[in-house]
Amino acid sequence: MADKVGWKFVMDDTVTKHLNCTTVKNQHAGSEREHIDLLRGGSVVSSLAGAFGNALRETRLTAMLGYLVASEPESFCKAFGFRGRPRSVSLETRHAEDRSDIRVETTAGFGVIEAKVNAVDPFQQSLKYPAKWRVLLTEHSPSNKQKQLHNVKYFRWRNLEGLLRKLARSAKNHVRFVSRDLLSYLEEHSMMKTKK
Repeated sequence: MADKVGWKFVMDDTVTKHLNCTTVKNQHAGSEREHIDLLRGGSVVSSLAGAFGNALRETRLTAMLGYLVASEPESFCKAFGFRGRPRSVSLETRHAEDRSDIRVETTAGFGVIEAKVNAVDPFQQSLKYPAKWRVLLTEHSPSNKQKQLHNVKYFRWRNLEGLLRKLARSAKNHVRFVSRDLLSYLEEHSMMKTKK
């Protein structure tokens, strides 16, 4: 196989790490193929999310997370405390006053996930959206009073690491790929510890 630095995509849906230009043997066909780095602004792109730009963007993170929630809704509903059987997941749902990042409908009600990439507290913003449950993904450290709020859970992005690593071993190729890519993107931006 190849050296470990950035991401490369092989026809058999496996992800192989590479350094600059490498030759990777296709495991199914037995053939060899050459791959080259994807550069953006002179820097090597290390994740699919990074292909859209180097800056950490809330919308990229919530789009990837929303995709995973829709792909594995039971896992996320359990982690976030959303009761009932999942029915739908939507991104940027328009409400009377604003848009929620991720909205999950279950047989027992609606949950919203409001995400920030910094220490901003999204609680007040989340109150703009009708929901039974609220998950606030942020680097904000909630007070003891905030930790006791009914049907409100504060998470840091790094609190999702265990679930994302579990999903990175999923039997579903798309779940495995997006989970690994989101982990890589979060690690690259120091939102999660780098796994050695």
